[in-house]
Amino acid sequence: MEIAEPRRALDPLFHPRSVAVVGASRDPSKLGHVLLKNVLDYGFVGNVYPVNPQGGEILKRSVYTDLRSLPQAPDLVLLSIPNRAVPGAIRDAAARGAKAAVILASGFGEMGGDGAALQEEVRASGLRILGPNCMGVYNLPGHLNATYFWELPRREGNLAFVSQSGAYGGLLFGELRRRAIGVSVFASIGNQADITHADVMEWLEDDPRTRVVGLFVEEIKNGPRFFETCRRLASRRAVVALKVGRTGAGKRAAQSHTGSMAGDGEVVRAALRQAGVVVARDTDEFFDALAAYSAYPRGISVSKGLAIVTISGGPCVAAADAADEAGVPVPELRPETQAAVRALVPEFGALTNPDDMTPQCDPERFPGCVEAIAADPQVGALLAINVGLDRERFGAAFAQAKSRIPVLGFVADVPMIQTAFAEAGIPMFPTPERAVRAFALLNRGAKKVAEKPAVPAAGRALDPYESSELLEKAGIPRCRQAAVASLAEARIAARRFRFPVVLKALHAGPHKSRRGGVVLNVTEKSLPAAWRAISGAFGPAAVVQEMLPAGGHELLLGARRDPVFGPVVMFGGGGVWTELSRDVAIRIGRIARSEARSMIAETNAGRRLALRLPKAISAVAAALVSLAKWMERHPQVLEVDANPVIASEMGLTAVDALVIASTDHKTEPLIHRRAGAPVARPHPGTGPTP
Repeated sequence: MEIAEPRRALDPLFHPRSVAVVGASRDPSKLGHVLLKNVLDYGFVGNVYPVNPQGGEILKRSVYTDLRSLPQAPDLVLLSIPNRAVPGAIRDAAARGAKAAVILASGFGEMGGDGAALQEEVRASGLRILGPNCMGVYNLPGHLNATYFWELPRREGNLAFVSQSGAYGGLLFGELRRRAIGVSVFASIGNQADITHADVMEWLEDDPRTRVVGLFVEEIKNGPRFFETCRRLASRRAVVALKVGRTGAGKRAAQSHTGSMAGDGEVVRAALRQAGVVVARDTDEFFDALAAYSAYPRGISVSKGLAIVTISGGPCVAAADAADEAGVPVPELRPETQAAVRALVPEFGALTNPDDMTPQCDPERFPGCVEAIAADPQVGALLAINVGLDRERFGAAFAQAKSRIPVLGFVADVPMIQTAFAEAGIPMFPTPERAVRAFALLNRGAKKVAEKPAVPAAGRALDPYESSELLEKAGIPRCRQAAVASLAEARIAARRFRFPVVLKALHAGPHKSRRGGVVLNVTEKSLPAAWRAISGAFGPAAVVQEMLPAGGHELLLGARRDPVFGPVVMFGGGGVWTELSRDVAIRIGRIARSEARSMIAETNAGRRLALRLPKAISAVAAALVSLAKWMERHPQVLEVDANPVIASEMGLTAVDALVIASTDHKTEPLIHRRAGAPVARPHPGTGPTP
């Protein structure tokens, strides 16, 4: 019963029995004419009432001078009129008994001021309202084109699209045409004065034709409801989302375009993933994921690999590289499978996977080859690649295989094959790499790229105190700190550094802040409680550290020992930016100051630093040069992670550090100190310690 009510409430929007077009025009160049013509041309079977104060006739339909004079109450009212005329028209629609309205006009909340007041006025009408500032609604199975788009795909399918941006609807429709993908429903929700993403998603929960839902998200109204609706819908349908407005510039664009104040994009993405939604990184991935799920709405739940089958060698290598980068298994085919393929292809064909049948292969043998590969128990899907060799049997072979195994395609300049793939419902992608990434999104059970462990199997993570001492030796200045083993020692150290201070667990391991191992802004009064929390969770060993003034730039300076290239040094944004933005530049081996400066300039963090604190560039470059040299001199060091390093007018200061040392390298100790001895140093200077 929870789901049925919102479904019924939006039926007049998606399945109206009658439609009134307010602002219908005789002038073909006017949007009011386009809107009326779209409703008529797409075969709407109910009554259609053009409304214009001038009366007369438009497109062979009698025109009514106002909504109150209509012969019946329209289920749906479409408004293509100036913004200031909308509230009156909405009141007339409500008085006549209309149930829903679409406000295609702009000039409301997105412009602020009077527009925002107009939006509030229409919100109070009691009608279900889509928009304003939207492109309308399209229900292909219901033969309703209540949009400004005059060339919409007429191939019926299982894909519904809910978009805050009307323009993204146009982009999607172009993709659907190019890829021969069918559509069920499109709703452009615009400013969401009334109907939101969640409202449309609730209606789609019971729509029998929709099995895949695409969401283009700028602003979310009522986060908890949005999350719960996503979770319910994603349990029954494939849901793919693109969240925009994540950056400062993106947020400004969102505000000026739709009146949206985009929230924290990363939080939204995390919530969407938690709800079971497939989250796309960008427009290409968004459209590719929709194409893939339109063909395979349940995804690919088997934990098997991808077989790349081609007669075009180069693109197949590119696909294999992309598979490796995306963590997609490309398993070597079993000996019996290779033997079956060997009997059908020329002797110079590739048999293991990727499989190159070669252009010289007899086309009549394509089906046998594809069938043998599809039958291999290690293969969960096929990627068909063909550039320029248009053989009908190639298309037929994969169309036949699709009945038993998922197939994706990258095919170019082969119209017969493209037609065969379209008819068989095989999704096609613009590049081999994008096809592989789409498979990675589909293959929910596929082996994922393992995250690099915080501590390698052959390594030992030093505690924060030891790690920070090594940073000093490596050329990265650190803040004042002391290792302590009791509340009394902590109080002595904190008074030396002056409250407030930072208290960190000594043995909490990596990512300690996430697990409560760091307490900031500890005052003399709050020190006992902070000590009890730290010692109770991680034992009576901690580090007291000075609190640096706010306002510095958080950076990451790091290094690791690559098994092939040896020492690798890294620079990027520190703190929360490290994981959110992946904004990192990398160099191999020893580097000169000029190379270090080039690294810094490659990153967004470095560009921000150069803009706001240019004097710090020299100190950061010197620290990177020193770190690279130090890694070369100390082969027992596997990883160094100084994050965050604070750049300020006072210089460069490492706040936290993690050093991982080898457990089997027989060399002199890295550090020499008396356990628990406090360490203090003058306030950091402008460059690394020599």
